[in-house]
Amino acid sequence: MAKTRVQEYAEKFADTPIRFTPYALKKTGLVQSQVFLKIEDYHLICAPFQLSMKRGIFLVVLSAQEITFFQQFQKKLCSINLTFQRTGSKKPLNLFLRGTLERIGPVKGKQNVCMMDTTIKGAPNDLVEILGGYITSYESLKTQFDTFVGQVGGSILDR
Repeated sequence: MAKTRVQEYAEKFADTPIRFTPYALKKTGLVQSQVFLKIEDYHLICAPFQLSMKRGIFLVVLSAQEITFFQQFQKKLCSINLTFQRTGSKKPLNLFLRGTLERIGPVKGKQNVCMMDTTIKGAPNDLVEILGGYITSYESLKTQFDTFVGQVGGSILDR
């Protein structure tokens, strides 16, 4: 029996994290202003830092007292809401993920910014397809670039 594209992506890229640069945001269609982390009754607006099919790291602006407060929720259930606006589609895709808040802590050198590390339980097929498609296209671009640099001889930056 032939594997579906989602199954192939899930097997091959399950632990491959995507770093959410402006390029990654554009190509995946993730709407950065509509990423929420829900812990108990609290909804936190956050920015994605890294995301894979099994794990997410999010940046949240919190005071030192709030960071201390939210540390009590480590190893507790949380939910993640992601919104994707795909090109060619007028209706955004809203994904609701269940997970566990693994760690929370301040970012060194950044006042009032903390990282929340979550484990995702069962990524939906839409998320697997979005992340797998991005990783595949990124690897293809990287291969093309490496081939081009090899043909030119040396690094373009050395010129």
